[in-house]
Amino acid sequence: MKNSFSLFFIYFTIITVYGQETLLENNYKKIGFEVATIASGTGFFFTPITAYNINKHSISIGPKLPLESRVGDSFGLICGYKFYPNGRQNKVNFHFSFNSQFLREVRLLRMGDERKVFLENTFGYGFELKLFKELYLTNEVGGGIMYRWIKYEDNQNYLEKYTTGIITLGIRKRFKIKH
Repeated sequence: MKNSFSLFFIYFTIITVYGQETLLENNYKKIGFEVATIASGTGFFFTPITAYNINKHSISIGPKLPLESRVGDSFGLICGYKFYPNGRQNKVNFHFSFNSQFLREVRLLRMGDERKVFLENTFGYGFELKLFKELYLTNEVGGGIMYRWIKYEDNQNYLEKYTTGIITLGIRKRFKIKH
């Protein structure tokens, strides 16, 4: 858990510094907030996401909150990148995407603890439909690879590799912040 927060802090710092240097030239920042549901190889999740929009690029990060009941403790994080080849000025905006999802679960079993760590990396594409001024309906589909590490209390370890998919549906709001 401590390492997850350290990675989040480093990632957030890099994005903030890079975004400020790039966007100061345009005299404004574009920040987006998205609320989405995600179906992927690790289950169904609700994700509040913060995005930094830089020209035709968007970099995002947010927690993964399970929509289904889970036994034990779980913590998840999703980081994403979107590229809009035609920009974002149209009523419908097409994008390519890359998502990296992390999920950690701890379950108490009769024989002892079971710890699972999932890492999913997916590539995909999607659309944003402009509903109102700076409010968008978003969707995305994609596929990729998922790694699953399982560790039992008796020190048995397993590493498994799977193909996986991702489907998202959400609402995104963008804000322009003047300096």
